Amino acid sequence: AEVAKIAAEAMHDYLMFGQKLVCKLVPLEELHPHTFKGANKRFKAIPWRKIESERHNKERSKGEETKRKKRLAAKDVKRNKRILDAGIQYQY
Repeated sequence: AEVAKIAAEAMHDYLMFGQKLVCKLVPLEELHPHTFKGANKRFKAIPWRKIESERHNKERSKGEETKRKKRLAAKDVKRNKRILDAGIQYQY
């Protein structure tokens, strides 16, 4: 508590990034019980790249595959229509 008091006094009215800091000591009675909940936990990095690659490369069922192919065919039709509307003769 004594270190916190010294820090609050030292940092009060400190100018940081063009803003004036307001520091004060909060008594334990006013402090919410969950304020520092989980503060001593070690940070665990989430392997997003691994998770996404597994999701992307997973085996798909027949239903999912047919749905994907239908969606791709619909996109192709829409794209070809836009190309024709632009007056471009294009076949692939």
